[in-house]
Amino acid sequence: MNGRKLYQSVVEITNDLSNLVGIGSLNFYNLPFDKSELGGINILPSDEASDNRLDEGHDEWKWLDIDFFNYVIDGDMHPILHDIRFLITFRYIMATYKMFKFGVTTIAKIRIYAVPSDTKDSKYLSEWRASRPKKFELKKKFKTAWHKLVNNLDFSFHNWSHVDEFPILLIDCRFTKNVQESNQKDNFHLDRWCKNLPYIPAPISASNETLAIKVQNIYNSIPSPDISKYYNQSTTKNFKNLVPNAEEVIVNLVHNMSEGNTSIPGVKTQLYPFQIKSLSKMYEKESIPGTTLIPNFIELSSCDKKSKYYFDITNDVFYLKPEIFKQPRGGILAENMGLGKTLICLSLICMTKWEISVLPQDYLIFLQQTPEVSEMILDEYNELVPKNPPQYQPVKKLTEFCRQTITQNSLPWKYYIDEIPESIAKYLDDSPGYFRIPLENSEYVTPYSVQKSRRSERIKDLDEELPQEGRHFRTLYYCNTTLIVVPDNLFHQWNTELKKHIEPTFLKKLFISNQFKKEIISENGVFTSIVRFDPVYFLKFDLIVVSLSILSKQLDEYFDSPFLNIFWKRLIIDEGHSMNSKTSRAGILCRDIHAERRWAVTGTPTSGLTRLHMDEEDEEGKSSITNSPKRKNKYVVKNNFNERDDLVKLGNIISNFLKIEPFHSQPKLWNNSMIRPLVDDIYGSTASLTNLLNSIVVRHSLDEVERDIKLPQLHHVSVFLKPSFHNKLAINIFAAVLAVNAVSSERKDVDYMFHPANRQQLRRLITNLQRATFHWSGFKQEDIETLIHICKKALEKRKPNGDSVYNRQDVELLEKSMDTASSALNNPRWRTIALLHEMNYYITGLPDIFTKTFGTGVLESVDANGDQNDIGIFGAPHINQLQDFFYKNRFIDMNDETKVTEKLEELSKPFWSNYWKNTMKQNKQKFNKQDKDNDDNDFLQERIKMAIDSPDAPIPQQRPKPKPKPKPKPKAKPKSPTKKSAKGHKRRSSQDLDDIESKTELGRENGEGLKITNEVNTIYSLAKHNISYDKVRDAIILGTASSKLSYLASKLLENQHDKIKSIVFFEFEDSAYYLTELLDILGINYILYATFINTAQRAANLSEFSAFPSEKDGGITLIMDLRLAAHGLTIIAATKVYFISPVWQRSVEAQAIKRAHRIGQTNEVHVETLVLEDTLEEEIYKKRLNQSTEASSDEKKKYVIDDTGMQEFILRHKFLDMDESENEYAPFIAPANDSGKFAKKEEFDDPSALNDHEDVLTIDNNTIMRNWKVFLFNKDNLTKLNSAKNQKITRDFLKDQFIKSMVDEKDEQEDMNLKKKIGGPVRKKVRF
Repeated sequence: MNGRKLYQSVVEITNDLSNLVGIGSLNFYNLPFDKSELGGINILPSDEASDNRLDEGHDEWKWLDIDFFNYVIDGDMHPILHDIRFLITFRYIMATYKMFKFGVTTIAKIRIYAVPSDTKDSKYLSEWRASRPKKFELKKKFKTAWHKLVNNLDFSFHNWSHVDEFPILLIDCRFTKNVQESNQKDNFHLDRWCKNLPYIPAPISASNETLAIKVQNIYNSIPSPDISKYYNQSTTKNFKNLVPNAEEVIVNLVHNMSEGNTSIPGVKTQLYPFQIKSLSKMYEKESIPGTTLIPNFIELSSCDKKSKYYFDITNDVFYLKPEIFKQPRGGILAENMGLGKTLICLSLICMTKWEISVLPQDYLIFLQQTPEVSEMILDEYNELVPKNPPQYQPVKKLTEFCRQTITQNSLPWKYYIDEIPESIAKYLDDSPGYFRIPLENSEYVTPYSVQKSRRSERIKDLDEELPQEGRHFRTLYYCNTTLIVVPDNLFHQWNTELKKHIEPTFLKKLFISNQFKKEIISENGVFTSIVRFDPVYFLKFDLIVVSLSILSKQLDEYFDSPFLNIFWKRLIIDEGHSMNSKTSRAGILCRDIHAERRWAVTGTPTSGLTRLHMDEEDEEGKSSITNSPKRKNKYVVKNNFNERDDLVKLGNIISNFLKIEPFHSQPKLWNNSMIRPLVDDIYGSTASLTNLLNSIVVRHSLDEVERDIKLPQLHHVSVFLKPSFHNKLAINIFAAVLAVNAVSSERKDVDYMFHPANRQQLRRLITNLQRATFHWSGFKQEDIETLIHICKKALEKRKPNGDSVYNRQDVELLEKSMDTASSALNNPRWRTIALLHEMNYYITGLPDIFTKTFGTGVLESVDANGDQNDIGIFGAPHINQLQDFFYKNRFIDMNDETKVTEKLEELSKPFWSNYWKNTMKQNKQKFNKQDKDNDDNDFLQERIKMAIDSPDAPIPQQRPKPKPKPKPKPKAKPKSPTKKSAKGHKRRSSQDLDDIESKTELGRENGEGLKITNEVNTIYSLAKHNISYDKVRDAIILGTASSKLSYLASKLLENQHDKIKSIVFFEFEDSAYYLTELLDILGINYILYATFINTAQRAANLSEFSAFPSEKDGGITLIMDLRLAAHGLTIIAATKVYFISPVWQRSVEAQAIKRAHRIGQTNEVHVETLVLEDTLEEEIYKKRLNQSTEASSDEKKKYVIDDTGMQEFILRHKFLDMDESENEYAPFIAPANDSGKFAKKEEFDDPSALNDHEDVLTIDNNTIMRNWKVFLFNKDNLTKLNSAKNQKITRDFLKDQFIKSMVDEKDEQEDMNLKKKIGGPVRKKVRF
């Protein structure tokens, strides 16, 4: 077709409104009526009749003659009109206009119509544009002009025909400057387009929107499952007992839900309506796989509301019919944490247990080739016979034909399992259907195929003799089995949920985990650690739960796993983050496993897919132990995550696990088409990801969930505690070290701790400062002596005029630092802490002989009568030994000096020998366990030394190390410290010598006790002959050296008395160590859940906590590592939650809280975060309050020191006020849970009976406080000590009982009662 005819065809196509789609409108004023009318041709009635697109008064609408308009206005028209002229000229759009009165102004409303690329005879359009000269650069100019136009268009339905509604954009047609705002963003206006919104200027925030905010907004905008189309469909009665199809099942589910019936066959638990909706949507995706737009297409509504059209945001092309892709049979179940994802999955399995996987249409099938009968040979009778005669096939029986028809066509025969004979069912079970897939395809070779070397005929002949299975093809068996892969720590929870929600015999279950040392078969299922190599064995089960470690082992140890020979009906990966890596062992095997339906089940398939909700007190309502907080209903905690890594992980799930094309076959496409456009803020990038997630993710908005379910109230307060004496001293020493470093280095160069080169050491130092808010014993005495020396030398440095080289503020810092260091050195209790790394416990009422034998220090004290009655100080190991001594010898005459001394010596000698040899070493290892590099303090001291310009300044002599044969010590020469010495190699390698030094400095010569206790003076002593059993029995623990420890003990003691289960989350292991020590001393029940406990034992501990009979035996506490609280665990037995310190990342805190506050919780949950006043923790608390409103960049700060505000606080070098006369210990006092409950002192019928801890209620600032009188020798502690004697028996017993609880359907409460009856302890004391 020549150019004239081609253009004529183009004009005919574009002048027909039925070929166009209405996009939006513009409004122009200041029209050139002073020169001419606008012209244009009226739209013919026939045009309207052909498509009925015009309103009444169609004769008033005219085609816009943009060239004439440009001529009338002499070319001085608005830039948008120039863009319209270009687009109309090359027939990308068409435009009509109509005059309207807007007040006293006449305006022209211009309607913009797009010309779809697939409209009738659109090929002429493409051909005509292609014939234009290349120098026109049509595609590039079109994209630029179109984006400018979109940013100003009004897409609303109403403003398509009217000008009476605001907001409305009026454009001066003669304004020639470019008015596009610099902060406008294409994606913002694209969103307006999708929602048919009027013109709105892009907010400034649109230009500042970070990638993290964009990704989170996309995740959080995923719509709830829409099953509205099933509401209007009528249910059907299954009179003929036919297998219902998927649509009938969903319709019945929806109608039953609307009638209040949310039960599922085989499921004991009634589902919530939102769970029914998720279940229905999942079943729909599995059974009625649909199609959806490819991610770069968006669906739009024309402004006349008469048609839908589509826009390719990647290529900027309009379509009447879109490009689509087939949705996977599965997706991502991403309900928020605690909303019953496990129950939804189990319900789906029960509802479809009779369905069998079907041969997929897109699989390439291997067909066994029949040898051709072509060559003839002579037999023994000289007769011609085929070389390869066909094998005789006997006639099949009718039952075989039936079996083959049923199994090979995946007919759901198990739907009628109760109606067919058992022998037939067994016959069908033992002979499953199958198909084969080729492992190499010689018939199809792509340009990318790897060319293999030619194989010799001899090798080919040998191959013929080998089995073809696994070399040429793989056999896949049809089944009705669901394979669930779970992390090891959640394996027990799946078993628990199955027992809780599913009828015991409804599903045939197989559990495979390393927890089972031998195979166990019970009514509840089969439990084993062995993966059988026969794939047919697995087909008889409806559900197989396998641990992730077992699945990984299959890849490590076996070339061909039986899991690969089954075409599973369904593959479920619990906690989908385990599939985040393409190269992980489980990821590779899950990719290779063949499954009809696939689900990644997780509340966080990527870190930011969900928002976490939690109640917290407002800033004005911060709680101290003396005030009552104000309540807020709800806080939304935005999740913290690395958005780029987040997108990569999501891409792995989509391409590697769900195998969605084209991302599965083109691994790099995800990064190129999804991640990069989002990072670069490319037009339409957010819409592409939104479309994809909307098509594969099943999740509900929290608003919809809250309409169906109301969780009990969550109360979250921050408890502000005053630091104890030793808390203040430790924190001030850190402040002194940093202050001296800042002053001496003049805050510059690498000597300065805040220099970028010292980032790693600074992070560890600040982490230790956080640990010091609980308890810190990491500084050595020689470190403090060196600090004092450096302060003195710095203060002596003078200018020529005699003034100090430092300013007044720096001099004050040096003086405060020196005072702090001197306070530490002058305090014998601090020196003992630094040497022994023990927590100090302050005990009164003990006779002096006990303190001299087992004590670690003495605090002088005077009683109410003015008599000296010193307080004994002990570490936990020493108290344990003292308690053991008293319980064994409580019936001896305490005034018999010879007997008591003999008994004490008998016990103390081996105790102290073992203490110096083993316990000290364990304490140091425990204390330094969390430090990858233990030279932080040495490094910092070296930085201080190097910063001071006094090379000849003598360094204080360290105390001499003991040697086998004492020798005169030569006088040390002054030395300047070197970098080599700063690395601390000598100190680390001489740890044993340090232990000997501690023993020499503290211990008595006979090895029994410490010299520091020699001068103890108490009102009860052997010398006074006034010791009695009841006086020793009534000894009181006044408190501890840690405010937090004393507070937690008070709360947990009350919770045990009130039969309440609690969780304590710890971030640093040393704080958990000190806490468990005190709980053992007080006899408080607890269970550990920490990283150093293996996965199987952790699961057993969690089960024991949930089943613990608190009504009978009192409350119990689960002490949990915060790192293990992130995903999946359900701990709804707990109603009190404590955080030992503020959690820097609020999302981590919210995830931990969700362990207790989730579906199934029937009681209000109370959460307390402990904050030490006037310390770094309070600054962290204040910073966290503003996190939700600050820029997302703050959310990326993994470490506290990475935050600018935290750095500023630390650089203030704030010292806490200390009073030498204040009590060194923090007493056991805390706000009472319930003023109506308190412990009463018992009158002893048995003189030898032990005390129960007592309390006294007081009122402080309108808050009821509970003051505890904590007895050193108490009933609960004696019970725990007796239990500890059978640790090994108990450990084995508990392990067997845990396995038994998983296998049997016995109630867990009965198991715990059995443990009590046998008499074995249910916990063991753990030294970290």
